This record gives sequence, structure tokens and C-alpha cells, in this order.
Amino acid sequence: MWLILIAAFFVGASPDAVAQALAFEAAHDDARATAVLMDALTRDPSWSLARLELGRLLLKTGGDAERVFHHLDLVRSLVPENPRAHYFFALAADELGQTEVAEGALNVALSLRADFAEAELRRAALLETRGQLGEAIQTYGAFVHRHPDDVRVRFRLVAALERASELKGAERELRALTHVKSARVLATRQLIDLYERTCRHREAQALDGAKAKPRA
Repeated sequence: MWLILIAAFFVGASPDAVAQALAFEAAHDDARATAVLMDALTRDPSWSLARLELGRLLLKTGGDAERVFHHLDLVRSLVPENPRAHYFFALAADELGQTEVAEGALNVALSLRADFAEAELRRAALLETRGQLGEAIQTYGAFVHRHPDDVRVRFRLVAALERASELKGAERELRALTHVKSARVLATRQLIDLYERTCRHREAQALDGAKAKPRA
């Protein structure tokens, strides 16, 4: 054990530095976590994992956007096979308004790991922000098909459908959500609002009346 620690001192950073930083982060001490990683990189600038975790922390804590962008660009060049490197670089690019660069990096991340949920949903949100609603809806829909229990994403799908004026699709999704216990109240409220906005007052009133009745 001592030989490992001595070797780490002369060769570069402690092999436990990332674990130590993550422990500080878990204890809500992001400043010390960042300091540990920066010290580790001073000792070993080529340590890609420490560099990746530092980039993630800088994103989380609102570090200088340009600095974080270039930092994570270096990370993805060091570990091009790591989907997380491309994902965090995409977040940094998006922070700078470089949405096309961000989308490209997210596509790379997903090509490396097809089941990367965070990257998939971030790409859908980015497409939605850029007005590419058809692609965003398709992405949300595919995700919901695989993860029907993810109520949060199902509501995001509803919002995208409404933005695209696909009101029948939005109504269908909201009706389905009224049968999900955890989503019932919000889905019913949104469905009533949809009916009111589309002059379907009788249906809105009927649903509002039914809302007050207890359900098993």
C-alpha cells in the first residue's frame, strides 16, 4: 500500500483523488471537490478521468463558460470513446449558444451509447428549443415507448405536441396520463385547460365534475 502511495506521489496524482472529490461533492462541498481535482491535474495533466469530473463540476457550479467549453473539448479529445465526455461538452456548448455543436456532440455520445438517457433527452430538448418539433416529438415518443413509467418525460411530450399544434396527440397523451395515479391530478388539469382553449367547454365541465369524485 505504501509503495503505491509513494509511487503516486512521484508519478502524479493520488489514485484516490477522484473518489475523494466525489465524496466532498456528496457532502455538498463542491469547492473542496474542485480543489482536489485541480490539484490532481497539476500533478498529472493527462489524467482524463479527473479532467472529466472537473469539467462536470465546473458546469454544475457555473464556472466560466468559455473556460469550461475548452476544458471539456480537451477531455473529449483525450477520451473520444467516452460518451460522457461528449455529453458534458455538449452541455458546455449549449451554454455558449452553440446549439449545432451541442447537437453534434450529443449525436456522438448516443452513437457510443445508445441507451444514454440524459443525452437522448437533452437532444430532444435542444431540438425543441430550435423549433425542430417533429424530431423532438419523435425522440420523446421513442423514449416514452421504452420508459412508459417516466411521467416527467410524458408531460414533456405533451408540451411538445401542443407547441406543434398536434392537439389530438396531446389530448391522447393527457387522457392516458389521467390513468396514472401519480400524474392524474396534473394531467386532468391540463386536459381541462386544453378543452377550454379549444372551446370544448362541455367536455371541460364534465371532466372538472368527474375530477371531484374519488377514484380507486
